[in-house]
Amino acid sequence: MPIYEYNCSKCEHGFEVLVRSDKDLPKKCPKCGAAKPGKAFSSFAVTASDPCNVCPSSGAGCPSAGTGCCGM
Repeated sequence: MPIYEYNCSKCEHGFEVLVRSDKDLPKKCPKCGAAKPGKAFSSFAVTASDPCNVCPSSGAGCPSAGTGCCGM
């Protein structure tokens, strides 16, 4: 189920909506009640669950330096 970000063109309030189907799309701004908020462009973050997957080959800045991870 995707989470979409919206912005109100009237009050500029930004909000997120968990969309399960078309009936879940917002019809109005939850702050001011203006009709048809616009979908915003958003970015997402990706994190590594294993710090060894993000170590640079030189080992500099390795979050697991000295623990045997990353071949150090």
